[in-house]
Amino acid sequence: MSSLQYFDISNNYFYGRIPSALIAMQRLIYLNLSSNNLTDIIPKGFQNLRELRQLDLHSNKLSGPIDSGLMLLQSAEYIDFSNNELSGPLPSMWPIVSGLIYSLQHLNLSSNQLNGSLAYNGAIPFENLKVLDISNNRFSGQLPSFNFIYSLEILRLSNNEVSGPLPGALFMEGSLVLSELDLSHNNLSGTFFVQPCFGFFLYCL
Repeated sequence: MSSLQYFDISNNYFYGRIPSALIAMQRLIYLNLSSNNLTDIIPKGFQNLRELRQLDLHSNKLSGPIDSGLMLLQSAEYIDFSNNELSGPLPSMWPIVSGLIYSLQHLNLSSNQLNGSLAYNGAIPFENLKVLDISNNRFSGQLPSFNFIYSLEILRLSNNEVSGPLPGALFMEGSLVLSELDLSHNNLSGTFFVQPCFGFFLYCL
């Protein structure tokens, strides 16, 4: 199936490991294995799929850490690993200057067991990110600065263990496209001041 570009087996009863043979499908653009009973770790090598734009593995039983190679996908626009059993910190290579930083628009890692810090040198590096959902994990430390994400529309960080003050960059003029911000059920503290804005939902309870 070397010419296959679209592969969707979502919402079935497949089980076992994700077959490494998928990584040999060099022309894949869309890969959806969501809502099955797939287990074990996510196999290495997805970064070799140069044309892959959407990778959806949500609602399985995948475990273990996120391979750093996944952060080197060059064309990916949509990645969803939510509702699994992934654990450990974010890959140490996730902020490397690569195609993913400029192409990725939707990243959902919610409802896993991920931990550690969210920031790399105080910032999140994905410039064109529109949706970031990492809620329902075990992330800790202070929030990233968000200084360089100008297209962010939805940010969900609820039910983690992040602490410290709110980053001022979230409420600056460059964040006017932000329509949803959920920071509820964390350990945030400090002075709270937000300028009036419209069409914006904020959850910090």
